[in-house]
Amino acid sequence: MDISPDLLERVRKLADAEGVSFKEALSRVITRGLSAPATVAVPKLDLPTFSVGFHRYFDVDRVKDVINAMDDERIFRSMGLLEPRDEDS
Repeated sequence: MDISPDLLERVRKLADAEGVSFKEALSRVITRGLSAPATVAVPKLDLPTFSVGFHRYFDVDRVKDVINAMDDERIFRSMGLLEPRDEDS
């Protein structure tokens, strides 16, 4: 079994502090770890939601399509395949 140097030092200090052998200290550490709860329960966070009316003005499901179309248009204009817009000059 390989034990990282920092963990090895911590178990040695525990053994000295408790006045037990390294083997006993390691056994206690493993037992404590296996006896501990598997996970700490995270409290459920429930936030209120509300409508800001955005969906009336824009289809959020099409955002990616709109961004891609705008990017394509920019590329085509830079290649000279589309006429430049007034704000491009």
